[in-house]
Amino acid sequence: MENKKVDENKSKRKEKIKVESNAESIKELQKISNVNYITGIIGAVIGGFIGAVPWILAYIYGNMMIAILAIFIAGGAYYGYKLCKGKVTKKLPIIIMLISIIIVAITSLLIIPIILIHTEGLNVSVNTIKYLYQNSEFEAGIIRDTIIAVVFTVIGGGVITAKIKQELAEGTINNKEQTLEEFEKVKEQAIEQIKPIFEKYNAVSKGHTIEKIELEAELEEKGIDKKLLDILKSVEIVKKEKGKFYYEQENENKEVKPKKKINKSNLIAIFVVIIAIIASTAIIITGQYKKNETTEVTDGVIKFDINTTWTEYTNYYTSGWNYYKYISNFPIENTNEVDVNNIDYTTYPAGLNVSYFQVDTTEYDSIEKIRDYMVEYINSAEDKPEIEQEISKTEKGYDVLKLKATYNTEPEQIEYMYYILNNDMVATVDIYSFNMKDENEIENVVENIANSIEWVKTEIDE
Repeated sequence: MENKKVDENKSKRKEKIKVESNAESIKELQKISNVNYITGIIGAVIGGFIGAVPWILAYIYGNMMIAILAIFIAGGAYYGYKLCKGKVTKKLPIIIMLISIIIVAITSLLIIPIILIHTEGLNVSVNTIKYLYQNSEFEAGIIRDTIIAVVFTVIGGGVITAKIKQELAEGTINNKEQTLEEFEKVKEQAIEQIKPIFEKYNAVSKGHTIEKIELEAELEEKGIDKKLLDILKSVEIVKKEKGKFYYEQENENKEVKPKKKINKSNLIAIFVVIIAIIASTAIIITGQYKKNETTEVTDGVIKFDINTTWTEYTNYYTSGWNYYKYISNFPIENTNEVDVNNIDYTTYPAGLNVSYFQVDTTEYDSIEKIRDYMVEYINSAEDKPEIEQEISKTEKGYDVLKLKATYNTEPEQIEYMYYILNNDMVATVDIYSFNMKDENEIENVVENIANSIEWVKTEIDE
């Protein structure tokens, strides 16, 4: 009796040591796997923005707000957090929810307006974004869409939160890939616990198998984690034959790395990343193409190329072709008046005129004489501007006079006037803006148009 009692005590001590050892191992693994919050948050932000791509695409190219797509943001944030080995605690659902809502706000209120501005061929700046929001219809629409998107994000976040809580409860979240040595230890544990079941049923060959229902019943009765069975399956120690299972003893000592299961979530994440890259490229190319796209204009006398982002309009006081474009701003709804007697000219679009005329060659037989006349004329104006001048050749080989006038009086104005001489005919390109931030843009425009001008006929019909 005493010997039996001693054996029982030894057995209990061994079991206690084994449990404590396992507990310590688990704790150690948790310390290693739960790196920190920072890396996880970085991953969540990246993943969340990737998850926002389908929503952005629908808004930009489909011209519709499919708010339900915002659900992918929470999913992207969660998987980004896991991939970057973020610390997994009960705080994780709150972190994912907050990051998702912030991403929705940034995407809806900033990123989408920026992409809209870019695809319209306009310069993206604080000013253009500000003017866009001064349109009350746009502002109301984007705020409404943001609120709806936040609601769907919260719904998506709720689903993810439930999943996180379940995984935390089951202890299935593990952000650390096992080393081969650690895997071998777990494999040995699985063999020790599961092999006796197959031996009991003599299921040790293809011809002798065990039913799935019997195997699961044995695992449940002995309290063995089914994940241990999955490990033996991954290294082909436990094999499947016609829906039943058997134990392949020859593979016990075989050096086989565990087979990685195809993770559907990872496949979805990879797919979304690919879509995000394609979409980003498409947005950039589309915006750049529209920004650089030109059309040829001609009346049979001259021809020139102009960027399609400029809008033509009829001006009864100016001959030739007239265009306008909002470069550093957007039109303000209702009025441009700051107060009753003060007009904010900076909200006006840039203006462009292309025209031509004949000159008397006895008086103006060179580009220098045209320069002298124009400089004298400009200097005679009451609001005398600062003038810069240059004489050169266009890409077509014509003499060109380039004048830049800067008006520092109220309202401020920048103007470029190019005069292209061809025998007795002069083509003019006049571009101006009251918004001084437009300077670089309008200079490029006047240069491109001047270089594209070409005479189709050498004289004007009377």
